[in-house]
Amino acid sequence: MGISSALLEQFKEGDKKAFEDIYVHHSKKVYRFAKRYMKHHEDAEEIVQEVFIRLWEARESINPEMNFDNYLFTITRNLIFNQHRKKVNESYFQTFVLASFEENENQLLEDEISTQDLSRYIDEIVNKLPPKQQEVFMLSRKQMLTYKEISAQLNISEKTVEAHIYQVLKTIRKYLIRGITFFLFFF
Repeated sequence: MGISSALLEQFKEGDKKAFEDIYVHHSKKVYRFAKRYMKHHEDAEEIVQEVFIRLWEARESINPEMNFDNYLFTITRNLIFNQHRKKVNESYFQTFVLASFEENENQLLEDEISTQDLSRYIDEIVNKLPPKQQEVFMLSRKQMLTYKEISAQLNISEKTVEAHIYQVLKTIRKYLIRGITFFLFFF
């Protein structure tokens, strides 16, 4: 049975009891749906929490006559897609760094440097960048926000976010190539 339009109207007005009723009624369904697409229990739980946070934030725009189950499904689906896209971005970044090494015939350095050391080295490079590039990079790669989310948070265009990320990755690559050349020269 779906949510009544009266309950949705109360929720829309900010009634916390109505929100609690909606949460109790739908959280298990949202979790089961998320769990189908997420590997870990914790990831599915995080999706549930984020769904209901987004729902609360958007409550004033809810139409009490809408199909609430479809609306909730759409939010959940989008968050799952975003979560997977973030993981793909992180995977792409890791692949990018490793590809930089391979392009420069650096199998030795790849074997010698631990992931932790590499991460620290990249952090050192990023700390030398202009503050806005650092901020955009941290939001993208550390907090796993999408370009759209970063754009909204920093009040800049998505194209600007993209340009900052491009510049950061270009700089990281330049330093990594320099580091590889230095390493190979001495060893």
